[in-house]
Amino acid sequence: MIQDAYLGIGSLKNLSALTARFGARRVFLVTGRESFQVSDSNALIGQQLKDLSVLRYSGFSSNPKFEDVQRGVGLFLSDAFDMVIAVGGGSVIDMAKAINIVAAQVGVSTTDIVRFNRITKKGLPLVAIPTTAGSGSEATHFAVVYFNNAKYSVAHEYILPDAVIVDPRLSISMPQHVRAASALDAFCQAIESMWSVNSTDESIEYSRKALSSIYRNFRTALNGSVAGAVAMAEAAFFAGKAINIAKTTAAHALSYPMTAHFGVPHGHAVALTIPELLVFNYQLTESDCHDRRGVSHVRYRIEEICALLGCSTLEKAKMTVLEMIASASLATDLSMLGISCPEHIRLVVENVNIERLDNNPRRLSLSQLEAIVEACTKEPKHRSQSQSYQLLSGVG
Repeated sequence: MIQDAYLGIGSLKNLSALTARFGARRVFLVTGRESFQVSDSNALIGQQLKDLSVLRYSGFSSNPKFEDVQRGVGLFLSDAFDMVIAVGGGSVIDMAKAINIVAAQVGVSTTDIVRFNRITKKGLPLVAIPTTAGSGSEATHFAVVYFNNAKYSVAHEYILPDAVIVDPRLSISMPQHVRAASALDAFCQAIESMWSVNSTDESIEYSRKALSSIYRNFRTALNGSVAGAVAMAEAAFFAGKAINIAKTTAAHALSYPMTAHFGVPHGHAVALTIPELLVFNYQLTESDCHDRRGVSHVRYRIEEICALLGCSTLEKAKMTVLEMIASASLATDLSMLGISCPEHIRLVVENVNIERLDNNPRRLSLSQLEAIVEACTKEPKHRSQSQSYQLLSGVG
């Protein structure tokens, strides 16, 4: 599917033209509970939709749950809507995508759609308007739904929003901790899509654009810079386009149980394992390489990641990521977030998302996963700095 994209300050003005193009008279609007009020979304969106009949759905948890989707579908089917608009972060956009696609599959249970991707029909026209720069959900054909604390990724080309509006004005007004976690999510998406076994020349180009821009603009964006917010919004969109092709890997696979069982914000959870995975994935061998292009390809990509971060060694790259997390006033180890003992580590590992893990360039055993998570429970200064931090061959 081809997606229309409108990016930049003031791009929200295109919403009224889109509603006219899709012949919308009754709109199903999906938003966050409080974020819609906290950001400038309410006033800006309200002005664009003032001549339409709008029903807003916002009564769901911060992570899209199966029950919330079912409740949303019930509300959606209670009237004859002709367009769906999602305004919010990744969870809000995922919720709108899930409701829209589930409602279109007449006669198919929500369980079968969420767990087994039984999708044959497209939903209504969907416009995604992100208020955070990070999830990339506006640019993907996936919808994340949690079923009994397990994460499912509903995937189909029909799920991709028909249009996306990325107006940085909406993300600037969000609280700093929200902007930080979102930016880290996009940052990790750019890294993971670069080393994913599914990467292509196209996805890698998106990854490069996203990673270099996020690294350069991370701190200024957190400080409220308009220029930084513009750069971050566009970079997050490119990161989303990258994972739409390549998908995410081990860091995301481990993040979902951290969020589901310990309440760690998604982007923060993903970022905490990236430093250890930089080293782990670089140390792959022919016997555990999961990428058909071979060891040299994977190492070259990781070297390119390090180069984009301005680092000549794995150790420097690892510390650079940890410093980015710290600069956002976020915890740099899992023990500070309630994940500290062997039982906690096992809970994370036993609930890892196998689908995302399978995209990792190096195969991982349960014991290796446990070792990675355990390393992330320690303060950065106490983590091992062994011979694994070898000099890179150099990229560019």
